[in-house]
Amino acid sequence: FLLVSVPDGMDSHYLFDGRPLALTAAGKKANYLGEDPAPWTGRNGGVALATRLTAPLLPYKDDFSVLNGVVMAATFDGHDQNTNFLLTGNPFGGESFIPHLNEQGARAPLDYVQTGNLFANVTNAGASMPLTPAAARSLVAKLTAAGGGDGRDPVSRQIARRFAANAGGDGRFSKASGLMRDAFGAAPGLAATLKGLKLPPLPAGGGADDGGDDFRDELAVVGEFFRSGATHSAVITVRPDFNLGSTDAHDAEDAKKSGAFIGDIAQRLAQVFAVLKGTSLDGKKSLFDQTVVVVASEFSRTMRKVDEPVDRTGTDHNPLTNSVLIGGGGLRGGLVLGESDTQTADEAVSGAHLALDKEHIKIMGRPFDFGAMRPSTALPAAYQAGDYLSFASVANTLYKKFGLPEERHWTLERNGPKARTLDPLLG
Repeated sequence: FLLVSVPDGMDSHYLFDGRPLALTAAGKKANYLGEDPAPWTGRNGGVALATRLTAPLLPYKDDFSVLNGVVMAATFDGHDQNTNFLLTGNPFGGESFIPHLNEQGARAPLDYVQTGNLFANVTNAGASMPLTPAAARSLVAKLTAAGGGDGRDPVSRQIARRFAANAGGDGRFSKASGLMRDAFGAAPGLAATLKGLKLPPLPAGGGADDGGDDFRDELAVVGEFFRSGATHSAVITVRPDFNLGSTDAHDAEDAKKSGAFIGDIAQRLAQVFAVLKGTSLDGKKSLFDQTVVVVASEFSRTMRKVDEPVDRTGTDHNPLTNSVLIGGGGLRGGLVLGESDTQTADEAVSGAHLALDKEHIKIMGRPFDFGAMRPSTALPAAYQAGDYLSFASVANTLYKKFGLPEERHWTLERNGPKARTLDPLLG
């Protein structure tokens, strides 16, 4: 499993959930690309509005599906709460879904490796590892040079016995000692696996510290971690080039650069698909064939800021809609599922939308008919999470794909029913 995270809230209107210039002419939505988007039609008949910035991804159109109108933590606008929701299904945090994917079949020593920073209140990240290509090469070199370390020497046995003795109670310290005992026992096996990694050489030009392409290097190192069995999951963080701007484009000057930095992100996403598809595992299947890929940000952006004109405005946080890309690993690509509202300047939005966004500066996911697997024309008066496609459905679809029991599935809100899965993606 590979999560490609685009942090800081990327404006999905500049990729697969575009809006016509008519909304700009009506003073409702900023559009610094200055052009109308074009239909991106899925094999299931669903339609997204794609901008020209999606061009690098066009060769991979049948390899991933587009999910639009994905509601995040609807009543929380913060980065932290929505990143928590993305990973745990709870705006306050908890257990991330990614380590759960390591529970079925042959368990890997590491639940996941992660490049870059993805700040969230995750309580089950103890078997994960932050990773840069330089750190991975250094670690492998040091483990190889160290030798031994099989845990059978007298000192290691004594340490293991003390952890085991302290793990006998019911309190927090006993639980922590039990975790330390388990980790200490697993360490020699993990070290042996990591010593066997055949990490790719530095790319031409070196890594980021040498002025080279560190992103391609990250992808190559993650691929080797996958092939070795050290982990089955990874998180790669994708940010635009620092000189281009920030996805968290609150001020007008940053927002006006959206085309440049989101275009840069699209190029990097195309690189992810190219590397995965171009990396052979056994001469028959590629790494892409064996890897489920999800691309997501924590939320999208508003159409404009309150009381600012559309030609001189930044954007704020919008958790009422999002775009998610999902593919690989035997999933069905080429589909478009979900849709968001405010497609025209005079469209009437639901009471549920206005209750969460009284100024109507946000776009919101349309209600979703899970039976027909298409957007609904209903205009509910009040917001009910079960009426919408949310990231909880994405997570539960992943759980189903990886064979986890339904008890693991996320609920819709506290004590609510389980979120419905997106079965068309499963074939």
